[in-house]
Amino acid sequence: FEFLLQMVNAPKYREVDPSPLLALFFPFFFGLMVGDIAYGAIILVFALIIKKKYKMELWLQHLMNILIISSIPTIFFGFLFGEFFGNFGEMMGWIHPMTIAGVTWNRVEAIVPMLILAIGIGVFHIFLGLSLGILNAITKKSKKHVMEKAGMIIVITGLILVIGGAAKIVPDILLQIGVVLVVIAVPLIIYGGGFFGVFEIISTVGNILSYARIMAIGMASVILALVANKLGGMTDVAVLGIFIAALLHILNLVLAMFSPFLHSFRLHVVEFNSKFFEGGGKIYKPFRREKEDETVK
Repeated sequence: FEFLLQMVNAPKYREVDPSPLLALFFPFFFGLMVGDIAYGAIILVFALIIKKKYKMELWLQHLMNILIISSIPTIFFGFLFGEFFGNFGEMMGWIHPMTIAGVTWNRVEAIVPMLILAIGIGVFHIFLGLSLGILNAITKKSKKHVMEKAGMIIVITGLILVIGGAAKIVPDILLQIGVVLVVIAVPLIIYGGGFFGVFEIISTVGNILSYARIMAIGMASVILALVANKLGGMTDVAVLGIFIAALLHILNLVLAMFSPFLHSFRLHVVEFNSKFFEGGGKIYKPFRREKEDETVK
């Protein structure tokens, strides 16, 4: 996962390195988007084959390692959503969506719970990034940045309470508390980032809403799988039906390897890292004799 991060920017010496967090959240996001047992198993086998075949290609080894790790949560969420080539496993009676917290996690039907889950993940992830921003600011002894990041956490918390109160999801008293938090937070943000810091509130809200792509991309994947099964089943000739379904599933599988990969990475680089990560560091290169260096090459 350091390989991915270094493609964009290396961390500075004294700032928090996002690589361990990327290694933790990237497979989780990827698995949540793909969420199919069969797709996860195929991605795992594909990555192992490519990894074994191209042992000398270091960049390919790194990418395949990431796919291998990401295939595990993909299979896990496949069990949760009851998906095996879309609804094929459910049609055959092999597997069914699990019911957790009173919600049956069939992604076609549980659109609103999936959206709430995605936004909830976004709130947690952005808050974590802002907290790391406070940690970096303390390390640099930047009081203004500490105030700005803390103010942003407070204002987002306040806005969530205000929205929840307006929608009658939480008690009215929490709506009032939310208003107070917003009033307290805005001066902190202006102190830390100037008046333009207020516009950062809108940007941060947009960052959180961007996590809705976790639900949207997963929904697109499962719908395409359902279409593949439906078209395959409508054909009178069994061989032709299998061919059509297989073709669409292969297309969906290719998209499942690229689209969730790119969007998981984007959520980290654009939404998450922007809250604390500056980059611009230099990759550590240990001293070595030129002769040894040439031998390695």
